[in-house]
Amino acid sequence: MRTANFPHPCAYSSAGGIITPITGGINDGKADGIYTLQSTVFMGNFEAWCGMKPVLNKEKLLWLRLQKGWSQEEAAVHCAASDKKQYHLWETGKTRLPRAAQCLSIAKGFGLGSVDEILLKPGESPDAALQIFYNAHFRQPLPMGREGVESKGAKTDQSGSEALPYRLICFSLDGMLLRGFQFSWEEVWGLFDHTGEQRKKGLKLFHAGRMSYEDWCLWCCDIYRSHDVRQHQLVALAQRYTVIDHLAEGLQLLRDAGFRLALVSGGLDIFLQTLIPDYARWFDQVFINRMEFDAEGRILKIVPTPFDFERKPDAVRYLCSLYGVHSAQSICIGSSFVDKHLIDAAGKTIAFNSSSDEIQELFDMRVDSDNFMDLAKTLLQLNAPQLAAKA
Repeated sequence: MRTANFPHPCAYSSAGGIITPITGGINDGKADGIYTLQSTVFMGNFEAWCGMKPVLNKEKLLWLRLQKGWSQEEAAVHCAASDKKQYHLWETGKTRLPRAAQCLSIAKGFGLGSVDEILLKPGESPDAALQIFYNAHFRQPLPMGREGVESKGAKTDQSGSEALPYRLICFSLDGMLLRGFQFSWEEVWGLFDHTGEQRKKGLKLFHAGRMSYEDWCLWCCDIYRSHDVRQHQLVALAQRYTVIDHLAEGLQLLRDAGFRLALVSGGLDIFLQTLIPDYARWFDQVFINRMEFDAEGRILKIVPTPFDFERKPDAVRYLCSLYGVHSAQSICIGSSFVDKHLIDAAGKTIAFNSSSDEIQELFDMRVDSDNFMDLAKTLLQLNAPQLAAKA
């Protein structure tokens, strides 16, 4: 599996057969996104470029932090910031250029080979895919001209399939590819919150704008820890459920046809890892909330995906920018009310085994089957006219 640079930090991929908490292939023996620049040695002279100052690449900074799985407090410690507030000012761009010694500490904290890797030279812009990711994480609108490859300047990656209208397929996970439940978060809460009141309290705070998505994940994590929820309990919980029939065969059929495949989920990765342990064979990118545990199975943290709820469309824009695909060449497949935000994000939307009246009404097509091959064949048929014309 080979992906472009700047993989998503809350995603998974395979590198040398080992599942790693970043996406991407191998680039010169190193995982994509972590590289040593053969650039000039930084000597503290920030005005060396054209007599102008560079600025801190806040988009790259956020990506690096989430790749490490750090909170802002943890990043502040690793990067020798005075406190979380100072690091927050760096990451949000309110401090556009820290002092030379601070920039060196940031680079060292993230294990980079050069401070150049976290700076934008005068006239440079952040990577388009990273900017989509950054704005999704902080729930900000995209700047003008950064909506994806429909904006100027993006190259289309043809790679032998230029006649096909659809080249990217984005799947939801909970309750669709994984069967027997609707939301993995809800299942975990059910281990101790039998009335659902505590879970709903947090969701109300998030949807009311009183808590960020990242803070909501931290809040959930703290409560799970307070109830001593362990990894083995979550694995046992996930094992109660099943995977839709013939998923592997159907995904292989789609990959053989040249599709890029991605999971865009607001669920918890332990359900994915338990029920589809070889998922990296099929999916180029996986966006999901990632749980980390200590040696005794206690929950250490939940690293959030920025692509949940109303930010799911940004995952499609991110992928289109990453792979040089027009949004009209993408397909989104969902089932729950959370997926309603995808109605205008893709060229085609498909409701798969959806019990949501809203999704059934708003999505372009509907497929109901306990056999994933039926969905795969429907997807292949969408490209049949172009295949026939090419023949």
